[in-house]
Amino acid sequence: MSTEQPHPAGLAALATEVEQLQRRLESHQDGIRQAQESADHAHRVLIDIVDRVQAIADQHTTNGADPAAGAPASWLTLTDPATARVALADLADWLTHVYLHYPGSLDSLGECWPWHPAAIEELLALRGGWLAAYTGPDATPTRALDWHDRHLPGVQRRLRTALSDCSLAAHRRGGRADHLRPTLSAADALDQLAQWWATSHGTNGAPTPTPDLHAQQVGTRRS
Repeated sequence: MSTEQPHPAGLAALATEVEQLQRRLESHQDGIRQAQESADHAHRVLIDIVDRVQAIADQHTTNGADPAAGAPASWLTLTDPATARVALADLADWLTHVYLHYPGSLDSLGECWPWHPAAIEELLALRGGWLAAYTGPDATPTRALDWHDRHLPGVQRRLRTALSDCSLAAHRRGGRADHLRPTLSAADALDQLAQWWATSHGTNGAPTPTPDLHAQQVGTRRS
């Protein structure tokens, strides 16, 4: 009894098919490896973003401002130099990693924003709103959208108005922006005016401004 031998051409075709299948398998394996590498990279990026957000939130809490309480630090009332340094450094970090990603943000800051207390006050409040929207216990997508829709554009607009015509040169000694904090007019007369109003509510004439007060205000307006 004889055994039929495989035809050489059939063996060659089978070998070719096996080789093609092997190549396809290797190609799929390459694709799987690339997909896994992309997924791993995306996971690392996500972890980095979460860590950054948490670090900013931790710094904010450490500085005594609780996002849940809605009470950002006030630059205008700070009296401790160490606290002021930390607040300004944390603000600069947030500006770098968050604020500057938005179109128009760099132009809104100008080149001398740290010299403008009111600008720092607004930016601290904006940062506090961002922390509350993204990391606070009541953080929601709605609060985040509200921050983008109302708070961010409003601060950018006011900063551009206040800082657009200013520069570092203006803050040099003797420059047009080199000035002391404005003083409240007629502050020396407040006690007398309070006494007058509380006792008369305008039924008799108000106290007359003194010559010294008048001279003080004239000098202030000329300086």
